[in-house]
Amino acid sequence: MRKFKFKGKDYEYPEGWQDVTVQTYLDYLVQVEAKTPAALRELWAANDKERTKILQGITKQQYALEFVPFFVRYVCFWCEMSTNTAQSMNLDTLEAMYRQIETNLARSLEKVDKSTNVIEFAEELWYLPAQFMQGSTVIEFMEAAQFEHVADKIIGGQMTALPDIMCVLLRKKGEAYHQDLMKRRGLFLTMTMDNAFVVAFFLLQLSAKYAANFQAYTIASQMHSLIKQVSKN
Repeated sequence: MRKFKFKGKDYEYPEGWQDVTVQTYLDYLVQVEAKTPAALRELWAANDKERTKILQGITKQQYALEFVPFFVRYVCFWCEMSTNTAQSMNLDTLEAMYRQIETNLARSLEKVDKSTNVIEFAEELWYLPAQFMQGSTVIEFMEAAQFEHVADKIIGGQMTALPDIMCVLLRKKGEAYHQDLMKRRGLFLTMTMDNAFVVAFFLLQLSAKYAANFQAYTIASQMHSLIKQVSKN
């Protein structure tokens, strides 16, 4: 975590996804990401030409009433800061804080090892299926049809299902599937997102359903692209 002082009080914000637990990320999706202004979402999805047009169409009033409140919500969440404190910031400082956190998360995402099948967590080694079943698809390896809809959620970008899929995919060496695996959900909620994204990469790359449309990006890399676009603007 990176520390800073504002009005005599110490605060901190993530230096990267290694500072963010799965539970914190799920909270972020509900409390912050879900409240992203429509215009900002358009910016994330736009190409360079479209982005310029969108930016030109954003009025000062819209920026003040939609974008700035989102920046306040964003900074308050990651810095565990009160709304009143964030609103007392100079606007330039608030915008800089928003961009800095986004940049930190984007840069750390680039360092995620997309090739590994082993994760060290809670003083143990956890293995993804490909470690033992080369060429198998995730859906095949799951062994239980009831989890297919969970995989579909991840493939469709609904990252809230990630802890459930981790219970199925991440196992100790040689461990077979069994129903009690779902009891590990609470444990995996404490995992940091740098490791959790490894699971997301793995699922999207190996899923047969996703393979037909897979080009170069996964949920994590798409997120990186969006963060990068916002940071530049």
